[in-house]
Amino acid sequence: MVLAAELDLEGEERPSSDALAPSSTIQRKRGRPKGAKNRPRIDNVTLLPPANNVKKRGRPTKSSLYEGGFKDGSIKRLVPSAGGLPGAARQSQGAISDGIVYLSAQRASDTNVQSVFGQATQVFKIIDGLLNQARTDKRHILHAQVWLSHIAYAEEFNRAWESWIDREYLPARSLVEGRLIRPEYMVEVQVTAVVPRPKALAEEEAK
Repeated sequence: MVLAAELDLEGEERPSSDALAPSSTIQRKRGRPKGAKNRPRIDNVTLLPPANNVKKRGRPTKSSLYEGGFKDGSIKRLVPSAGGLPGAARQSQGAISDGIVYLSAQRASDTNVQSVFGQATQVFKIIDGLLNQARTDKRHILHAQVWLSHIAYAEEFNRAWESWIDREYLPARSLVEGRLIRPEYMVEVQVTAVVPRPKALAEEEAK
């Protein structure tokens, strides 16, 4: 709590209370407490709102650079965008810790598209958006886990995968058949990726 007070100092002119715009004022009895002969007399104490969210100028501090899951034990969670994604009410869409982002498994947002290629393309677009939110991209994917509702869809999924992934940065990948949460879903993909360390943080840690 920030306190601003009007002080009546010995021999000094008292400032006008009109200069203050108190949100609430506590009136106190004039006079001085015992044993406080040389202390200034406080007549009004104005309670001002705390000065939160004050941005300091200059070089960012190490603690601010660690925001984003780079400090040991810290976790940053990815919040679903407006409109939400499947399962948005039950989980984060991803979590970052120690420079690694772990995305939740993603499914197509439009199940009216009843082709593995079409649903996989939607999934990859969602993954691209979440990786961008985590300040990384598909070139930094470590591992992708793929579930297909039927293993016969593997060839069609691979066509979608190869049209999306950067072949110079191929990640590890697992592909299995599994029963998905609803029959209209044909594919589900979960990825884990590296979040590149900010240059400013690397410079701080090198000191």
